[in-house]
Amino acid sequence: MPTLEAKGLYFAVWDEDQKMVYRSPNAPASLAQEAPSRDEVHRLIRRPNSNHSIAPTRGFARWREGNREVIMPRRLGVVMSGIPGDRIRAESSLVAWRLTGIGAGICSLALLGGWLMAGRALRPIEEMGAAARTIAEGHLSERLPVPSEENELSELACVLNSSFNRLEGLLQQQARFTADASHELRTPLAVISTEAEAALLDEPMSESVASSFKLCLNSTRHMRDLVASMLDLARLDAGEATLNVESQDLAPLIEKTVELLQPLAKEKGARFSVTARPVACLIDAEKVRQVMVNLVSNAIKHTPSRGTISISLDERDGEAVIEVTDTGEGIAPEDLAHVFDRFYRADRARSSRSDGIGLGLSITKGIVDAHGGTIEVSSEIGQGTTVMVKLRCVEVAA
Repeated sequence: MPTLEAKGLYFAVWDEDQKMVYRSPNAPASLAQEAPSRDEVHRLIRRPNSNHSIAPTRGFARWREGNREVIMPRRLGVVMSGIPGDRIRAESSLVAWRLTGIGAGICSLALLGGWLMAGRALRPIEEMGAAARTIAEGHLSERLPVPSEENELSELACVLNSSFNRLEGLLQQQARFTADASHELRTPLAVISTEAEAALLDEPMSESVASSFKLCLNSTRHMRDLVASMLDLARLDAGEATLNVESQDLAPLIEKTVELLQPLAKEKGARFSVTARPVACLIDAEKVRQVMVNLVSNAIKHTPSRGTISISLDERDGEAVIEVTDTGEGIAPEDLAHVFDRFYRADRARSSRSDGIGLGLSITKGIVDAHGGTIEVSSEIGQGTTVMVKLRCVEVAA
């Protein structure tokens, strides 16, 4: 263990007559000639009137030649201890660094502990948020995780799960009602349509009566298309739409769609521009054909005379990308977010020229979602609209 002298401390002792009686070897050389002054000693020592005993008083400290010295009175003299100022500064700096390190360590531990505790406290909220986003995406069978500890958060999760149960039941009931009603309406509509066609062919009638029958027949066909679309949507909502998937090359499917709708485009005075490379996907060919027919026929409706409908098929990053672009009037930015809403019409002028029922894009999105794909719409007023469909590829045909 290092001695006091090894630590830089030095000592000196004077008797009551200011004569040095001891001086440590490491004491400054000037200390032998510089005893505490008489005034200092008088401040340190007082001599009582009786028996001349020396009573100690409080000591004092001083700086001398860069050293810090402490002088203490004793009964038989004065004791002084000192240490070089450089040693004090070095020790103070070392202590300061140690305190800084200890403080930094404590702060780091506090931050780490706070982060771990906050993460543990927020983890149930993050899990509930993730489950809520899944439910918002349409997976109504999902439920919020209930924390094991009984607190306000677990009570909130239970209340929300109860609400989701009720909401899922109501939506399922609505979907079943729509499906059942649509299914029941198909038979009387088919009977009305058949009877109207037969009456127009077999029975001689006046022009006004024939016109009324034709109007009834067209309205019946429109209602039949509406009922069929509502039935398709009800099945998609209920998850009952079955997909007969197999590996199919999309290029021939697009070519057949263009061939099917070519007369409609010719009647409108529009032309097709098709660029399709062979790309194969696992799809239900009939459902995807319905998607293509909906998109291309919609583009024809909104393309002016001498306009162009561009259709492209390509493979990007393992996905088949289908783009259908028209050169029509475009869709306003505020309407783009609603193009897949049921019975939504982008604007009155566009609706007045359309004989659709407002469910085509909704059905299209439902079919694409059922295939695990995505569909996006971009448009610019006066320039046209582009619909992009992405489906996962399984292989690329040679």
